[in-house]
Amino acid sequence: MTSGTTKSSTFSFVELPKGIFTSDGNWYHTTSGDLRSFSSEVLDKIGLSALLQMAGEWSRIPVSVSIWVLPIMLPSAGLWLGLFATLSLYLVLSVISPSVIIIQVMSLVRGLNHPIAQGLFYVMMLSYFANTDRMEMLVIGLIGFIAFRWQLVDKILLPVVSRLRRKLSPLPVHDQILRNVIVRSAQKQGAPLAELDRMEKRVLEIIHYKRRKKKK
Repeated sequence: MTSGTTKSSTFSFVELPKGIFTSDGNWYHTTSGDLRSFSSEVLDKIGLSALLQMAGEWSRIPVSVSIWVLPIMLPSAGLWLGLFATLSLYLVLSVISPSVIIIQVMSLVRGLNHPIAQGLFYVMMLSYFANTDRMEMLVIGLIGFIAFRWQLVDKILLPVVSRLRRKLSPLPVHDQILRNVIVRSAQKQGAPLAELDRMEKRVLEIIHYKRRKKKK
């Protein structure tokens, strides 16, 4: 078992024989050895911890964007249309964001994910709703914030999202994001990559091994 940290003391990971578990709660069906065989130059230049952290940040995009959009959509589109538009945006981002990685906007993503920034924004917007006597929007905004932050929306829509994601990639969402973070990082660095199909195959081998082990 190995572990690692980044410059940010709040992020760390533990590597087990058949996967990597990070401090932000994500499980990746791969090992540092497998990743090095596919992208050694990227790991040497960026580091495994940084790649895992970027993958974790990117995985929170659907929730974070929806949190920022909801209190803006409620007064601009109306109560129910604004709520519907936000949920639709969440669904679309949940399906396509694992496949569309843009390394250049990672700093912006970190800012959108920051819980203090989200909290301050909601204090401002909910105060605005209260001062303008829009109590229904205040209630829906507060409930929406809690539902997104506590991943209740994710749990409710997961069956639909998972079905749509499988049409784009056979990999679990976090493995798909990590794969694409490595690919985009390699392209940015001009680093070579080994066969990507072999990377996917190795991840699926680990998943199937774990499932067979559970059945015994």
